[in-house]
Amino acid sequence: MIHSKILEKARRITKESINNLSKERDIQLQESHEEDCRLMKTLTRKYYNTILSQIFKNANSGLNHARIYICYDDLISKYDLGTPKDIAERWIKNLTLQSRNYSNNEYINELLDLKDQDMLYGFYVKSIVPYSKRVWITITWL
Repeated sequence: MIHSKILEKARRITKESINNLSKERDIQLQESHEEDCRLMKTLTRKYYNTILSQIFKNANSGLNHARIYICYDDLISKYDLGTPKDIAERWIKNLTLQSRNYSNNEYINELLDLKDQDMLYGFYVKSIVPYSKRVWITITWL
């Protein structure tokens, strides 16, 4: 009898612990997603016009690529969102979509405040290289 009460109490404690861990994990996932969205918005606000002007400047000079320098500190997060290179790659690839299918990038229009005409169609990420306190992103086009 005492043994079954102890087992019942242990099961209840285990179930409560699992529920608490699940809630904590859900909160962490939500906070991580919100941080990722915040990073994407901040990077876009800070660098989007620079990217466009560098592309037009280089294209007018006959080049087919542009190198953009991003401050390394702008790519750091307190959440596990990847390395600064991973964050830069995810962000720049969202700006350089080659199709109008945004199903896997729902936050582009809403969170980055970009419209269809603002997307960098036909541009490709050639490389993303961390270097010292900056990350070099090279975008190319045909």
